[in-house]
Amino acid sequence: MKPMSSELENHCQPPQDRLQSLKAQLADPNALVDLNGFFKLTKTDQGFVDAVAIRDRSLENEVGRWIEERSSFELLMSRYRDYDPELHSEELPQHYPLRILSGIGSVSSGKNIFMFFPDALGLLPVDEKDVFGLEFVDVWNNMFRRSIFECVKRTFVIEDHFKILVPLEMNLDRAIYLSSIFHEIGHRTGPFKVSPSFASGMNLSPFQIDVFGELATDSLLIKNLSEFPEIALFIILQRIFWFGRRGFADNPLSASINADNDAWIGSLLWTRLIDSGVITQTSRGLKFNPSRIAGCFESLLHEIDSLAQSTKGRLNQQELVWQWMSDQVPFMRGRFFLPEGLKAVFETCHDIPEVPHFQPTFSYQHLNELRSQAVAPACGEIA
Repeated sequence: MKPMSSELENHCQPPQDRLQSLKAQLADPNALVDLNGFFKLTKTDQGFVDAVAIRDRSLENEVGRWIEERSSFELLMSRYRDYDPELHSEELPQHYPLRILSGIGSVSSGKNIFMFFPDALGLLPVDEKDVFGLEFVDVWNNMFRRSIFECVKRTFVIEDHFKILVPLEMNLDRAIYLSSIFHEIGHRTGPFKVSPSFASGMNLSPFQIDVFGELATDSLLIKNLSEFPEIALFIILQRIFWFGRRGFADNPLSASINADNDAWIGSLLWTRLIDSGVITQTSRGLKFNPSRIAGCFESLLHEIDSLAQSTKGRLNQQELVWQWMSDQVPFMRGRFFLPEGLKAVFETCHDIPEVPHFQPTFSYQHLNELRSQAVAPACGEIA
Protein backbone atom coordinates (compact mmCIF):
# COMPACT_ATOMS: atom_id res chain seq x y z
CA MET A 1 0.00 0.00 0.00
CA LYS A 2 1.37 3.38 -0.99
CA PRO A 3 -0.03 6.38 0.91
CA MET A 4 -0.13 9.46 -1.28
CA SER A 5 1.33 12.87 -0.53
CA SER A 6 -0.69 14.84 1.97
CA GLU A 7 -2.95 17.60 0.70
CA LEU A 8 -0.81 20.28 2.36
CA GLU A 9 2.44 18.93 0.93
CA ASN A 10 0.99 18.75 -2.55
CA HIS A 11 -0.58 22.21 -2.40
CA CYS A 12 2.72 23.76 -1.35
CA GLN A 13 4.76 22.01 -4.02
CA PRO A 14 6.36 24.26 -6.65
CA PRO A 15 4.85 23.61 -10.11
CA GLN A 16 7.96 21.81 -11.37
CA ASP A 17 7.92 19.45 -8.38
CA ARG A 18 4.22 18.84 -8.84
CA LEU A 19 4.85 17.96 -12.49
CA GLN A 20 7.46 15.38 -11.50
CA SER A 21 5.12 13.93 -8.84
CA LEU A 22 2.35 13.52 -11.40
CA LYS A 23 4.69 11.80 -13.85
CA ALA A 24 5.78 9.38 -11.12
CA GLN A 25 2.20 8.61 -10.10
CA LEU A 26 1.15 7.98 -13.71
CA ALA A 27 4.09 5.61 -14.19
CA ASP A 28 3.39 3.66 -11.00
CA PRO A 29 0.64 1.02 -11.44
CA ASN A 30 0.13 1.01 -7.66
CA ALA A 31 -0.45 4.74 -7.25
CA LEU A 32 -3.48 6.94 -7.61
CA VAL A 33 -3.16 10.35 -9.26
CA ASP A 34 -3.28 13.29 -6.86
CA LEU A 35 -4.45 16.55 -8.42
CA ASN A 36 -4.09 19.26 -5.83
CA GLY A 37 -3.19 22.87 -6.50
CA PHE A 38 -3.80 25.50 -9.15
CA PHE A 39 -4.31 24.31 -12.72
CA LYS A 40 -5.27 25.98 -15.99
CA LEU A 41 -7.60 23.89 -18.14
CA THR A 42 -8.86 24.59 -21.64
CA LYS A 43 -12.40 25.70 -20.79
CA THR A 44 -11.83 27.39 -17.44
CA ASP A 45 -9.45 29.97 -16.04
CA GLN A 46 -6.73 28.92 -13.64
CA GLY A 47 -8.34 27.68 -10.47
CA PHE A 48 -7.86 25.46 -7.46
CA VAL A 49 -8.33 21.72 -7.92
CA ASP A 50 -8.49 19.16 -5.14
CA ALA A 51 -9.10 15.68 -6.56
CA VAL A 52 -7.96 12.08 -6.68
CA ALA A 53 -8.10 10.11 -9.93
CA ILE A 54 -6.99 6.80 -11.37
CA ARG A 55 -5.26 5.98 -14.63
CA ASP A 56 -7.46 3.46 -16.44
CA ARG A 57 -4.89 0.93 -17.62
CA SER A 58 -7.65 -1.58 -18.41
CA LEU A 59 -9.10 0.82 -20.98
CA GLU A 60 -5.64 1.40 -22.47
CA ASN A 61 -5.22 -2.35 -22.97
CA GLU A 62 -8.75 -2.71 -24.32
CA VAL A 63 -8.23 0.03 -26.91
CA GLY A 64 -4.92 -1.54 -27.92
CA ARG A 65 -6.75 -4.81 -28.61
CA TRP A 66 -9.52 -2.95 -30.45
CA ILE A 67 -6.98 -1.38 -32.80
CA GLU A 68 -5.42 -4.75 -33.60
CA GLU A 69 -8.82 -6.42 -34.07
CA ARG A 70 -9.92 -4.00 -36.79
CA SER A 71 -6.63 -2.68 -38.15
CA SER A 72 -3.15 -2.17 -36.71
CA PHE A 73 -1.31 0.71 -35.14
CA GLU A 74 1.33 0.51 -37.89
CA LEU A 75 -1.29 0.79 -40.64
CA LEU A 76 -3.04 3.72 -38.99
CA MET A 77 0.27 5.54 -38.50
CA SER A 78 1.26 4.88 -42.11
CA ARG A 79 -1.78 6.90 -43.21
CA TYR A 80 -0.65 9.86 -41.13
CA ARG A 81 2.85 9.49 -42.56
CA ASP A 82 1.47 9.39 -46.11
CA TYR A 83 -0.38 12.63 -45.39
CA ASP A 84 2.72 14.26 -43.89
CA PRO A 85 6.08 12.58 -44.67
CA GLU A 86 7.67 14.99 -42.16
CA LEU A 87 5.56 13.60 -39.31
CA HIS A 88 7.51 14.47 -36.17
CA SER A 89 7.03 11.19 -34.32
CA GLU A 90 5.27 7.88 -34.88
CA GLU A 91 5.35 6.99 -31.20
CA LEU A 92 2.17 6.81 -29.16
CA PRO A 93 1.61 10.12 -27.38
CA GLN A 94 1.84 10.19 -23.61
CA HIS A 95 -1.91 10.54 -23.28
CA TYR A 96 -3.66 8.65 -20.50
CA PRO A 97 -7.32 7.87 -19.75
CA LEU A 98 -8.21 9.16 -16.31
CA ARG A 99 -11.21 8.60 -14.07
CA ILE A 100 -11.99 11.17 -11.39
CA LEU A 101 -12.71 9.30 -8.16
CA SER A 102 -13.40 12.28 -5.92
CA GLY A 103 -12.80 15.98 -5.88
CA ILE A 104 -13.78 19.56 -6.52
CA GLY A 105 -12.63 22.15 -9.01
CA SER A 106 -12.38 22.33 -12.77
CA VAL A 107 -11.45 18.66 -13.28
CA SER A 108 -14.83 17.59 -11.90
CA SER A 109 -17.02 20.51 -13.00
CA GLY A 110 -18.13 18.80 -16.21
CA LYS A 111 -16.77 21.65 -18.36
CA ASN A 112 -13.34 20.18 -19.08
CA ILE A 113 -12.55 16.88 -20.71
CA PHE A 114 -8.75 16.84 -20.57
CA MET A 115 -5.63 18.41 -19.08
CA PHE A 116 -2.47 19.08 -21.05
CA PHE A 117 0.87 19.27 -19.28
CA PRO A 118 3.03 21.13 -18.55
CA ASP A 119 0.71 23.94 -19.78
CA ALA A 120 -1.82 23.21 -17.03
CA LEU A 121 0.83 24.20 -14.47
CA GLY A 122 1.97 27.27 -16.38
CA LEU A 123 5.28 25.63 -17.32
CA LEU A 124 7.23 25.15 -20.52
CA PRO A 125 8.53 21.64 -21.21
CA VAL A 126 12.17 20.92 -20.42
CA ASP A 127 12.02 17.85 -22.68
CA GLU A 128 9.37 15.78 -24.46
CA LYS A 129 8.82 13.61 -21.38
CA ASP A 130 7.27 16.67 -19.72
CA VAL A 131 4.53 16.75 -22.39
CA PHE A 132 1.54 14.54 -21.61
CA GLY A 133 -2.23 14.65 -21.47
CA LEU A 134 -4.94 13.30 -19.21
CA GLU A 135 -8.30 12.47 -20.81
CA PHE A 136 -11.27 12.56 -18.42
CA VAL A 137 -13.12 9.53 -19.75
CA ASP A 138 -15.88 9.55 -17.18
CA VAL A 139 -16.59 13.26 -17.72
CA TRP A 140 -16.91 12.61 -21.47
CA ASN A 141 -19.18 9.62 -20.74
CA ASN A 142 -21.39 11.68 -18.44
CA MET A 143 -21.67 14.44 -21.03
CA PHE A 144 -22.69 12.03 -23.79
CA ARG A 145 -25.26 10.15 -21.73
CA ARG A 146 -26.87 13.12 -20.00
CA SER A 147 -26.72 15.71 -22.76
CA ILE A 148 -25.66 14.61 -26.25
CA PHE A 149 -27.66 11.38 -26.46
CA GLU A 150 -30.72 13.24 -25.17
CA CYS A 151 -30.29 15.88 -27.90
CA VAL A 152 -30.02 13.15 -30.54
CA LYS A 153 -33.25 11.53 -29.35
CA ARG A 154 -34.98 14.92 -29.32
CA THR A 155 -33.89 16.06 -32.79
CA PHE A 156 -33.33 13.06 -35.12
CA VAL A 157 -36.12 10.95 -36.61
CA ILE A 158 -36.71 7.87 -34.52
CA GLU A 159 -35.65 5.40 -37.22
CA ASP A 160 -32.13 6.91 -37.16
CA HIS A 161 -31.69 6.59 -33.40
CA PHE A 162 -30.44 3.02 -33.73
CA LYS A 163 -27.71 3.77 -36.29
CA ILE A 164 -26.48 6.77 -34.28
CA LEU A 165 -26.81 5.68 -30.66
CA VAL A 166 -26.14 1.94 -30.61
CA PRO A 167 -22.55 1.96 -32.02
CA LEU A 168 -21.52 4.60 -29.49
CA GLU A 169 -23.50 3.06 -26.64
CA MET A 170 -21.56 -0.17 -27.14
CA ASN A 171 -18.14 1.44 -27.56
CA LEU A 172 -18.30 4.85 -25.91
CA ASP A 173 -15.28 4.69 -23.58
CA ARG A 174 -13.17 3.00 -26.25
CA ALA A 175 -14.15 5.65 -28.81
CA ILE A 176 -13.31 8.42 -26.34
CA TYR A 177 -9.82 7.15 -25.64
CA LEU A 178 -8.98 6.00 -29.18
CA SER A 179 -10.05 9.37 -30.52
CA SER A 180 -7.95 11.19 -27.92
CA ILE A 181 -4.78 9.28 -28.88
CA PHE A 182 -5.02 10.02 -32.58
CA HIS A 183 -6.29 13.52 -31.91
CA GLU A 184 -2.88 14.24 -30.42
CA ILE A 185 -1.10 12.49 -33.31
CA GLY A 186 -3.06 14.67 -35.72
CA HIS A 187 -1.67 17.75 -34.00
CA ARG A 188 1.82 16.63 -35.12
CA THR A 189 0.97 16.69 -38.81
CA GLY A 190 0.29 18.99 -41.72
CA PRO A 191 0.25 22.77 -42.14
CA PHE A 192 -1.79 23.33 -38.98
CA LYS A 193 0.33 21.21 -36.65
CA VAL A 194 0.98 22.59 -33.18
CA SER A 195 3.13 19.83 -31.66
CA PRO A 196 5.99 19.91 -30.87
CA SER A 197 6.10 23.26 -32.72
CA PHE A 198 4.06 25.22 -35.24
CA ALA A 199 4.47 24.60 -38.96
CA SER A 200 6.80 27.06 -40.67
CA GLY A 201 5.32 29.94 -42.61
CA MET A 202 2.09 30.06 -40.61
CA ASN A 203 1.21 33.34 -38.91
CA LEU A 204 -2.28 32.87 -37.53
CA SER A 205 -4.05 34.40 -34.54
CA PRO A 206 -4.47 32.16 -31.47
CA PHE A 207 -8.17 31.73 -32.29
CA GLN A 208 -7.35 30.73 -35.87
CA ILE A 209 -4.64 28.30 -34.74
CA ASP A 210 -7.14 26.61 -32.45
CA VAL A 211 -9.89 26.48 -35.09
CA PHE A 212 -7.78 25.05 -37.88
CA GLY A 213 -5.75 22.73 -35.66
CA GLU A 214 -8.98 21.12 -34.45
CA LEU A 215 -10.58 21.00 -37.91
CA ALA A 216 -7.48 19.32 -39.32
CA THR A 217 -7.08 16.70 -36.61
CA ASP A 218 -10.81 15.86 -36.60
CA SER A 219 -10.81 15.45 -40.39
CA LEU A 220 -7.70 13.27 -40.25
CA LEU A 221 -9.28 11.09 -37.56
CA ILE A 222 -12.29 10.38 -39.74
CA LYS A 223 -10.17 9.87 -42.85
CA ASN A 224 -7.47 7.67 -41.31
CA LEU A 225 -9.51 5.64 -38.82
CA SER A 226 -12.16 4.53 -41.29
CA GLU A 227 -12.32 1.06 -39.68
CA PHE A 228 -13.83 2.77 -36.63
CA PRO A 229 -17.11 4.46 -37.69
CA GLU A 230 -17.74 5.14 -34.00
CA ILE A 231 -15.06 7.84 -34.19
CA ALA A 232 -16.98 9.79 -36.83
CA LEU A 233 -20.14 9.62 -34.72
CA PHE A 234 -18.19 10.68 -31.64
CA ILE A 235 -16.72 13.71 -33.40
CA ILE A 236 -19.90 14.89 -35.12
CA LEU A 237 -22.15 14.59 -32.08
CA GLN A 238 -19.87 16.31 -29.59
CA ARG A 239 -18.99 19.10 -32.05
CA ILE A 240 -22.66 19.88 -32.71
CA PHE A 241 -24.42 19.13 -29.45
CA TRP A 242 -21.81 19.92 -26.82
CA PHE A 243 -19.16 22.33 -28.00
CA GLY A 244 -21.44 23.92 -30.59
CA ARG A 245 -24.38 24.39 -28.19
CA ARG A 246 -22.48 25.82 -25.24
CA GLY A 247 -23.55 29.34 -24.45
CA PHE A 248 -26.85 29.08 -26.33
CA ALA A 249 -28.97 29.49 -23.19
CA ASP A 250 -27.34 32.87 -22.53
CA ASN A 251 -26.96 33.97 -26.15
CA PRO A 252 -29.43 32.31 -28.56
CA LEU A 253 -28.08 34.30 -31.51
CA SER A 254 -24.41 33.32 -31.31
CA ALA A 255 -23.95 30.99 -28.33
CA SER A 256 -20.16 31.03 -27.68
CA ILE A 257 -18.95 30.98 -31.27
CA ASN A 258 -17.26 34.39 -31.09
CA ALA A 259 -15.13 33.43 -28.10
CA ASP A 260 -14.68 29.65 -28.24
CA ASN A 261 -12.97 27.98 -31.20
CA ASP A 262 -14.73 24.67 -30.51
CA ALA A 263 -18.14 26.36 -30.56
CA TRP A 264 -17.30 28.07 -33.88
CA ILE A 265 -16.32 24.70 -35.36
CA GLY A 266 -19.76 23.35 -34.43
CA SER A 267 -21.44 25.96 -36.64
CA LEU A 268 -19.06 25.33 -39.53
CA LEU A 269 -19.56 21.56 -39.34
CA TRP A 270 -23.33 21.93 -39.20
CA THR A 271 -23.25 23.82 -42.51
CA ARG A 272 -20.92 21.25 -44.10
CA LEU A 273 -22.96 18.29 -42.85
CA ILE A 274 -26.13 19.83 -44.29
CA ASP A 275 -24.49 20.74 -47.61
CA SER A 276 -22.99 17.27 -48.05
CA GLY A 277 -26.20 15.42 -47.15
CA VAL A 278 -24.90 13.81 -43.96
CA ILE A 279 -27.76 15.56 -42.16
CA THR A 280 -31.06 16.42 -43.83
CA GLN A 281 -33.74 18.60 -42.25
CA THR A 282 -37.29 17.25 -42.61
CA SER A 283 -40.66 18.10 -41.09
CA ARG A 284 -40.30 15.06 -38.81
CA GLY A 285 -36.78 15.87 -37.62
CA LEU A 286 -33.20 15.42 -38.74
CA LYS A 287 -32.24 12.47 -40.93
CA PHE A 288 -28.76 10.97 -40.85
CA ASN A 289 -26.79 9.48 -43.77
CA PRO A 290 -23.46 8.07 -42.52
CA SER A 291 -22.37 7.04 -46.03
CA ARG A 292 -21.65 10.70 -46.82
CA ILE A 293 -19.44 11.41 -43.79
CA ALA A 294 -16.09 10.45 -45.35
CA GLY A 295 -16.63 12.66 -48.40
CA CYS A 296 -17.69 15.60 -46.25
CA PHE A 297 -14.55 15.57 -44.11
CA GLU A 298 -12.18 14.71 -46.95
CA SER A 299 -13.46 17.76 -48.84
CA LEU A 300 -13.06 19.93 -45.73
CA LEU A 301 -9.49 18.73 -45.16
CA HIS A 302 -8.57 19.43 -48.79
CA GLU A 303 -10.07 22.91 -48.55
CA ILE A 304 -8.25 23.98 -45.40
CA ASP A 305 -4.97 22.49 -46.64
CA SER A 306 -5.36 24.51 -49.85
CA LEU A 307 -6.09 27.61 -47.77
CA ALA A 308 -2.88 27.04 -45.82
CA GLN A 309 -0.89 26.56 -49.02
CA SER A 310 -2.26 29.70 -50.69
CA THR A 311 -1.73 31.95 -47.66
CA LYS A 312 1.50 30.49 -46.25
CA GLY A 313 4.18 33.11 -45.67
CA ARG A 314 1.98 36.04 -46.69
CA LEU A 315 1.97 39.11 -44.49
CA ASN A 316 -1.82 39.32 -44.65
CA GLN A 317 -2.38 35.64 -43.89
CA GLN A 318 -4.58 36.33 -40.88
CA GLU A 319 -6.82 38.64 -42.89
CA LEU A 320 -7.16 36.10 -45.73
CA VAL A 321 -7.98 33.30 -43.31
CA TRP A 322 -10.46 35.52 -41.48
CA GLN A 323 -12.19 36.24 -44.79
CA TRP A 324 -12.51 32.51 -45.42
CA MET A 325 -13.97 32.02 -41.94
CA SER A 326 -16.51 34.81 -42.42
CA ASP A 327 -17.71 33.06 -45.60
CA GLN A 328 -18.36 29.78 -43.74
CA VAL A 329 -20.52 30.90 -40.80
CA PRO A 330 -23.10 33.75 -40.85
CA PHE A 331 -21.16 36.95 -40.22
CA MET A 332 -22.35 40.53 -39.77
CA ARG A 333 -20.84 43.68 -38.25
CA GLY A 334 -17.74 41.87 -37.09
CA ARG A 335 -19.54 39.03 -35.33
CA PHE A 336 -20.49 35.44 -36.14
CA PHE A 337 -24.03 34.13 -35.74
CA LEU A 338 -25.49 30.64 -35.52
CA PRO A 339 -26.91 29.20 -38.76
CA GLU A 340 -30.72 29.38 -38.65
CA GLY A 341 -31.20 25.62 -38.87
CA LEU A 342 -28.79 25.03 -36.01
CA LYS A 343 -30.57 27.61 -33.87
CA ALA A 344 -33.82 25.71 -34.38
CA VAL A 345 -32.14 22.45 -33.33
CA PHE A 346 -30.73 24.06 -30.19
CA GLU A 347 -34.12 25.54 -29.34
CA THR A 348 -35.55 22.01 -29.43
CA CYS A 349 -32.95 21.00 -26.82
CA HIS A 350 -33.41 24.08 -24.62
CA ASP A 351 -34.20 22.13 -21.43
CA ILE A 352 -31.35 19.62 -21.82
CA PRO A 353 -28.29 20.79 -19.84
CA GLU A 354 -25.50 22.25 -21.96
CA VAL A 355 -22.95 21.18 -19.35
CA PRO A 356 -24.38 18.35 -17.25
CA HIS A 357 -23.23 18.15 -13.66
CA PHE A 358 -20.56 15.52 -13.13
CA GLN A 359 -20.69 13.48 -9.93
CA PRO A 360 -17.47 11.57 -9.11
CA THR A 361 -17.73 8.07 -7.69
CA PHE A 362 -16.81 9.13 -4.13
CA SER A 363 -18.06 12.20 -2.29
CA TYR A 364 -15.60 14.95 -1.49
CA GLN A 365 -15.76 14.16 2.24
CA HIS A 366 -14.00 10.86 1.49
CA LEU A 367 -11.16 12.48 -0.45
CA ASN A 368 -8.55 12.34 2.29
CA GLU A 369 -9.45 8.72 3.07
CA LEU A 370 -8.67 7.88 -0.54
CA ARG A 371 -5.39 9.76 -0.28
CA SER A 372 -4.25 8.04 2.87
CA GLN A 373 -5.57 4.52 2.37
CA ALA A 374 -6.38 3.69 -1.22
CA VAL A 375 -4.10 2.33 -3.90
CA ALA A 376 -4.90 1.66 -7.51
CA PRO A 377 -6.04 -1.93 -8.11
CA ALA A 378 -4.00 -3.90 -10.59
CA CYS A 379 -5.41 -4.24 -14.09
CA GLY A 380 -8.33 -6.65 -13.89
CA GLU A 381 -8.18 -6.85 -10.09
CA ILE A 382 -11.20 -6.22 -7.89
CA ALA A 383 -10.04 -4.30 -4.85
